[in-house]
Amino acid sequence: MTKDGGAPGLARVALVALVFAVACSGTRGTGRPDSHSSLTVGIGPLPSTSPQQGVQQLVQILSTEPLVRFTDEGRPAPGLAREWSLSPDGRSLTVVVRDGVTFHDGSPLSVDQIATSLNAALPRAMGPAFADVKSLSAASNQQLDFVFSRPSPFMLEALETVIQKPGAPGVGTGPYLASRSKDTNEIVANQHYYLGRPLIDRLIINTYPTTRAAWADMLRGRVGMLLEVDPDAVDSLEASSSIKLFTFTRRYQMMIVFNPASKALNAPAVRRSLNNAVDRDAMIKEALGGFGEPSVSPIWLHHWAFPKSRPHFSFDPAAAAAALPPAGKGARRLAFSCLIPQGQAYERIALVVKRQLAAVGVDMDPQQVTMNDFVNRLAKGEYEAALVEGINGPTLFRVYEWWHTGGSLNFGRWGSPGLDEAFDRLRHAANDDEYAKAVEGIHLEAMNNPPAIFLAWGQRARAVSTRFVIPSEPGRDILPTIRLWKPAS
Repeated sequence: MTKDGGAPGLARVALVALVFAVACSGTRGTGRPDSHSSLTVGIGPLPSTSPQQGVQQLVQILSTEPLVRFTDEGRPAPGLAREWSLSPDGRSLTVVVRDGVTFHDGSPLSVDQIATSLNAALPRAMGPAFADVKSLSAASNQQLDFVFSRPSPFMLEALETVIQKPGAPGVGTGPYLASRSKDTNEIVANQHYYLGRPLIDRLIINTYPTTRAAWADMLRGRVGMLLEVDPDAVDSLEASSSIKLFTFTRRYQMMIVFNPASKALNAPAVRRSLNNAVDRDAMIKEALGGFGEPSVSPIWLHHWAFPKSRPHFSFDPAAAAAALPPAGKGARRLAFSCLIPQGQAYERIALVVKRQLAAVGVDMDPQQVTMNDFVNRLAKGEYEAALVEGINGPTLFRVYEWWHTGGSLNFGRWGSPGLDEAFDRLRHAANDDEYAKAVEGIHLEAMNNPPAIFLAWGQRARAVSTRFVIPSEPGRDILPTIRLWKPAS
């Protein structure tokens, strides 16, 4: 049984009404300095994130909460649930919800509302794994009971789904909420937050047309925080004694996924050779400005069950070339096209990988398309390979969603029958030993017949003025602790 002790945790539910109200009223560099009770947040575009998406990310993180959060190691920690227990046979789960929690509109959070929210969200979110759930019901004013037809560790991991008030999209329980005024660009403190009122009263959101404009205002003292720092701005901000940078590894994995129907990429030996042909460290340095960690498996590299002692892909161009089919006269050994979403970051990654593959006789043809065309072609299976960035951590349920052919995030039809079998063993693990053994099986299947070229886990930096005191741990995202930030004075 787990007791209180919190830890930080793409949320699955879009906060359309709440985000729209804030994003549409965001200003572009007002230059208004922070007061002691406010923090001005600058949001500019990044290669894969628009300012509006940055606003959405900020509002989601600060206004909604899950029942259970997960640490970077994939271990559960309290959220709206204060404790939980799994039966010895793994066929039932009891969740106890905190007392005194209210929604932003002042109404109390009830277990019946949580059960209604989860019964609506989980069938789609869990995909085939929801078939293991026999019942989900409110047993009392504070207790939820789950009964399974088979052991189901994914149920606890799926409780990372955020809770909103049924019938009221965007109404959550988090430490901040969007201002009720349509003419403001503020997120204000939840005065009745059950863990204690935030120490900063309001967050003023300024959106900028360029990241350079945002960090220029920060250097002038007009912005207290940059939500995300472009790698090109890091050196300038690091040189300032009035700004502190906090870097963390995101739970998003960059990879080139293979279409299982592609004849050119169907052979496991070819897929393994492509993984061995990539110098991940060089790619991270050249394409990501050093902001990333190498990825060699579909498993989140910080997960407690990551099989560190098992074989991993490594840069070995000689072995990669030897495993490829012989080249025809005047031709490459292998040629394939790769869909690329629009954006300079994606283009840089594709060009570095193209050059590295060319060194072993492979011709990868990057085809850059709009994001709408990209998603549509993936869904229709009209691609050979595609450069994607997917959330694959910190839980293995997220990996299941992405790689199982029936997973709710597997919109590109990637994966294989072997991976499905390995994930199904994980889905029904009854204890930690069975769970770790199943994770090892997933890893080994991905090494034998890789569904993608695994590239990197991206890193981001947040910049905060030294006018604020920030509780932080090295390598952890600081945003989930924002309710504890306070003016240095």
